Amino acid sequence: MAENDERAFASRTKWDVTVAGGGTAGFVAAIAAARAGAHTLLVERYQTLGGMMTGGLVIGIHTMRIHQGISTVNPYQETTYQSQQVVRGIAQEVVDRLIEMGGAFSRKGESSSIVRFDPELLKYLISEMLDEAGVEVWLDSLMTDVVVEDGMVKAILVNNKSGRHLVEADVFIDATGDADLAVAAGAPWELGRPQDGRTMPASMVFTMGGVDLPKLFAFVRENPEGLESGSIDGIEQRYCEDKPILVRYSTKALKNVDPADLPRAPGARNPITHFQVSTSIRGGQIVRTETNHIMDSVYGLDLANASDLSEGIQRARRHVMQAVNFYRKYIPGYENAYLLQTADQLGVRETRRIVGDYVMTAEDVLNATKFPDKIARGGRAMNIHSEDGWSAAAEGFSGKQWLEIKDGKAYDVPYRALLPKDVEGLLVAGRCISVDHMALGSLRGEPLCMATGQAAGVAAALSSQLKVTPRQLDISLIQRKLIEQNADLGGIPDAPPAGA
Repeated sequence: MAENDERAFASRTKWDVTVAGGGTAGFVAAIAAARAGAHTLLVERYQTLGGMMTGGLVIGIHTMRIHQGISTVNPYQETTYQSQQVVRGIAQEVVDRLIEMGGAFSRKGESSSIVRFDPELLKYLISEMLDEAGVEVWLDSLMTDVVVEDGMVKAILVNNKSGRHLVEADVFIDATGDADLAVAAGAPWELGRPQDGRTMPASMVFTMGGVDLPKLFAFVRENPEGLESGSIDGIEQRYCEDKPILVRYSTKALKNVDPADLPRAPGARNPITHFQVSTSIRGGQIVRTETNHIMDSVYGLDLANASDLSEGIQRARRHVMQAVNFYRKYIPGYENAYLLQTADQLGVRETRRIVGDYVMTAEDVLNATKFPDKIARGGRAMNIHSEDGWSAAAEGFSGKQWLEIKDGKAYDVPYRALLPKDVEGLLVAGRCISVDHMALGSLRGEPLCMATGQAAGVAAALSSQLKVTPRQLDISLIQRKLIEQNADLGGIPDAPPAGA
């Protein structure tokens, strides 16, 4: 059907900026674009905005600061303000407004190393911020195709209950997580680790109710050898002070466990090596009988493939039930607990990543590389989840590998990593930007997704206003607009005098 045949569509609309995907990067991108003066549309396939932070139940913003001494000097990241904060802007505004609503534990104006928050209040806050900015939002709307002319993205096709819509825009932002728009437009992409394409596993986050945490603490106090970080004294003190806590305990230290009962995800070489308990935040306080849990559940599938994704979701829910039964049978304090909620969205860590004008590498992250076209800074360690459930390098930290940035510094994210090769009129944001497999272990976190979303939104708005492609934009204009929106770039070079 010809795209210029208006009878083929329920509507045909034109925008300055259109954002595909309303997750962690996308809702921020839309707010940033609208605040920069763009007539902005946000298209989201689910009925909830916020992505992993809401529908995925990943209720910890991790981290807007520089990671240092994770397993030693900073075991209580939910309540500490250690090291330099490097992500601010709209991300910090979200934290501040959640604090005002009683929906986050932190201090206004700065963020704890992990900000625990209430996902239900965040759903409301995101909608309010989008409305205040003047963004039009289409929920329950799926981008199904892309119109490209001479390498330029001109429109996307969107399906929803009202029919099939042609959405035109000066600039598009792909915040789908899987690079759906960019790939459909012909951008090159990569998947997984270079040797075999395997990706980091996905997780299905879940919560349990009816938990007796003091009973768990008593067990840990009597059997401290299984505690993987912090001390039971510190954990109990924070619990008594109504502060969020995290307990990470090795299953090897549990008593009389039948190995057959240990939850093992399909495709994983090993069953779970630890259980992890964190508290929820409601009404400005921790919920003393409710705990939040995350464990790797889906291995060896391409979750950008519809069939694999469906299989992965089913696998993950079965794995959750294995875990719930294990908790009830073996973990003190969980004898009468029950499954309270599973996430509406699978916690996908890695699928397709675009190949951009620059591909960020692990060395860029670890060496705190600086770039003249920086549009964000990051301080999160590279957190690499084993692709097959086992890694010699990950054995010491619950099956994960943590690689901290050299000398406790921050790295820059270059604007070029948001520009897909071979395509014009398009920016990407979030975990599908141009990075390698290892670097993604840092850049996939919520703070950098929000920071790259803000940068993409600002750049898209400027591109529309100046009638140039995002690739043609003067980087200093983007940087100055980001600083106007309170982003932290660690300073930028002075602009040359007019006429120079």
